[in-house]
Parts: sequence; structure tokens; C-alpha cells
Amino acid sequence: MRTSMKAVFAAGLLMILGPVAANASIIQVNFVFDEPGWSAIASFDDSTGAAWIDPAMTYYETYTLTLTDGISTWDETELDDIEYRGLVVDLLGRVALFESGLDTDTGRGFASLVNLSPGEIVSSELFSTGGDVLLASTYVGSIIDTPEPTSLALLGLGLVGMGLRRRKVA
Repeated sequence: MRTSMKAVFAAGLLMILGPVAANASIIQVNFVFDEPGWSAIASFDDSTGAAWIDPAMTYYETYTLTLTDGISTWDETELDDIEYRGLVVDLLGRVALFESGLDTDTGRGFASLVNLSPGEIVSSELFSTGGDVLLASTYVGSIIDTPEPTSLALLGLGLVGMGLRRRKVA
């Protein structure tokens, strides 16, 4: 009986800590645009950040990106000619895309413009172009709140412990 309780405890611990350890440093960002039809979601690995221009801002390479301007949709695999690939995060947690790219299949591309002041992103604008069509939208990105891995691990351990205690008392 004792061995099976240990196995249950180990299995529970692996279920809790396995996914947490695997994705502990991937942060998702949601972008809200002022132009209807525009949307974007991106993610970055926060273990790869480096100070960028202003020491109070951090530049991260983009891990994933899905962007649409209402006409074309891009992700990181569809952009053949990428000049930059990243996100800039200020101390207030605001995020700007710092990317430009061209989809050679459709001829449509996009480019970003980020206005900075010391320590913060003042405004961000994204341009999309295809032939003579040019669309632009200002936007603000914010980090999507995700539970901290440590908190999840402690909650899981507490639940496993309560289960073991209940079985011992019964």
C-alpha cells in the first residue's frame, strides 16, 4: 500500500511540474488596434531579453506571431523577407512589435514604427501594404496575465498533500 501511495504522489508531482517547467519562460502578448479588422497575438521567451537602446526597455526575439490587417494574415512562417523580428517591452509592461516582413507569395508586407521616450513606449503604429493599398493602425500591446509557475506548483503540492492526508486518516 505504501508503494502505491508514493507512486500516486510522484505521478501527481510530475503532472503538476512537467508542463510548468516546459513553458516557464514563454510570455504571450495581446495587441489591441484602433483600426477594425486588425488583430495580433505574439509570444516571446523572457529568458532571451537584452537591454535595447534605452536600458529601461528590453528587446526580445519573437517566438510566435499571428497578425492580420483584415485583408492578409501573417505568422512567423509566412514572412520570407524579415528585416527585424522582435518585441520591445517597457517598464510599464507595454509592448510594441519591432518587426517588418514581406510575404513574397502575396506581395503584402508590414512594417512597424515605435516612438519612444526614456523608459517608455509613447506610441506604436503598424503599416500594411500591398500594391497601392496602404493601411495603418496604432496599437498598444499588453502582456497576457498567466499564473506564475511557482504558485501553480505550490497549489498542486498542497492538493496532493491534502489527498494523502485524507487517505491516511480514513
